[in-house]
Amino acid sequence: MVKSFRVILIATSLVTAMLLSTFVIPVIAQEGDNYSVEALRIMQFEDWYYMSARALSYHGIWEEATLMHGINVEVNAQSAFTEVFAMFSADIFNKFEAWGLSVLSFGTETRTNALTNNVQQSEVTISIDPNNPNNLVAGSHLNNLQTGSVRCNAYFSNDGGSTWTDIGPLPGILVASGDPVVASDALGNHYYLCLEFTGTNNVLVSKSTDGGASYGAPVIAASGNPPSIFNDKPWIVADTFPGSPNVNNIYVSWAQFGVNVPIQFVRSTNGGTSFSAPITISTALTNQDPHPFVAPNGDVYVVWLDLSNSQVVIARSTNGGLNFGAPVVIDNQFFEPFARFLLDSTGNGVPNTVREGIDLNGCVDGSGRLNVVWSDFASGTSTESDIFYSSSTNNGVTWSAPTVVNSVTTNDQFFPAIACQQDDNTAHFAWIDRRNDPLNNRFIDVFYASTNSGLPPFTNLQVTTVPSDLQTTIALPFEPKIGDYIDMDASSIMAHPVWTDLRVPAVPTNTGGDVFTAAGVKDTPPVSGEFLPIDSTALMLTGLQSSAIWILPVLAGAVGVGAYYIKTRMNKE
Repeated sequence: MVKSFRVILIATSLVTAMLLSTFVIPVIAQEGDNYSVEALRIMQFEDWYYMSARALSYHGIWEEATLMHGINVEVNAQSAFTEVFAMFSADIFNKFEAWGLSVLSFGTETRTNALTNNVQQSEVTISIDPNNPNNLVAGSHLNNLQTGSVRCNAYFSNDGGSTWTDIGPLPGILVASGDPVVASDALGNHYYLCLEFTGTNNVLVSKSTDGGASYGAPVIAASGNPPSIFNDKPWIVADTFPGSPNVNNIYVSWAQFGVNVPIQFVRSTNGGTSFSAPITISTALTNQDPHPFVAPNGDVYVVWLDLSNSQVVIARSTNGGLNFGAPVVIDNQFFEPFARFLLDSTGNGVPNTVREGIDLNGCVDGSGRLNVVWSDFASGTSTESDIFYSSSTNNGVTWSAPTVVNSVTTNDQFFPAIACQQDDNTAHFAWIDRRNDPLNNRFIDVFYASTNSGLPPFTNLQVTTVPSDLQTTIALPFEPKIGDYIDMDASSIMAHPVWTDLRVPAVPTNTGGDVFTAAGVKDTPPVSGEFLPIDSTALMLTGLQSSAIWILPVLAGAVGVGAYYIKTRMNKE
């Protein structure tokens, strides 16, 4: 009996010493690596969330909160985060969204275009290859302010947006053109939509099969004939969902000015080789600014502005765009007039203006929730616009009450863009913001927010480090300096807003405006049951402070010595 007990005791002591020396001490030795600013991670265990102290080592704030203020981390994550947030200034936490706990940190802004004097690049657009997040394509409305040439210009990146190649105007489109939009399919092909302004006013689509390095001849998606009609505000999207019955279908929608202004729609089921005959999906007389987007099950949605009834509306197709159901109202109190001219420093509205085209956009996130954003006045008496958001969890049948996304409602916020991640339920927003301009008439910045719950609060993050000065740009009479919209796309690892940038003096010789983007890196929380590596900061959460870490090797040694002492005494007995 004594011998058996002795063997068990010795074995237990040795295993304990081995575990301490093998797992705990080496991890502590890497404290410097683990103790870095890291995205907030949560670990779900049974029905509770445990916060990792690794996540908030930013300025040492988590350690201070947990050790000095005695916060119990074994509580619901929302409660713990609220307690910590209340103790520190909000600017420290400007990278954290309180309830969703999603984190986005933007790197240095990058110019996509070649530096050219007196060339205005606006109405920017971006798309990410769903198979390769390092491959991005972009486009812009390129206006040569000296020659008067107006073309659709193209760019691509193969390193996640760190560097870009400007390949110039699209081939095969020789007349004045613009309203560029890019999209990517599930095969990694890129599609560039471009609208002819003169001649036949065709809606054209060019295809790239080499990552955006080149584009083929354009295909007519919608004809501009007869001359009595004018196509405007087209948008393109591709079905990228492998489980969709309509994967790789291409969808295009636009407003058609004539006697009335209906919303038109076409589709391609052969990779952009040809497009169907157009169908009308609106019911009101006057409409504008349609944006199609796709759900993982293959349903197609188009959201647009019903100007006749001052409403934001949406229609759904359950058969890959063959036809659409009746429009559903998202917001029935739309106050802001379409194409409002925002005054700049000249104070007269023209010729130096920003034309706010009331951009709308939508997407479906990984949870199946529909997300839509637009800009509008807060009320019928307001004169400054905000970014509004609404969501639907029942395929667009009903919608949540519109909520303001921008946390500061002074001055103008406009040109909202949206992108959804499919690996989680995050919707990303970006927009143009004048909150930092005291007079609300000259300087603009780009701001960002996100949600993975469809609910506020929407923590705002400034993307641009240098404001754009609208007074520095050369503009032709009645020519808007930054176009009618910006754009955004997102992958499972990054979000990329793109905008027209007029910063000075970073690019002092180009007074026409440049195409800028930035990569926002998002941390994805671990799945339920995933455990985080132990580190010294996590040990602090249990009350073991860094100054007491020396006790662990001493403890390991003590266990070994104790085991040897017991063994010796038993041998003597």
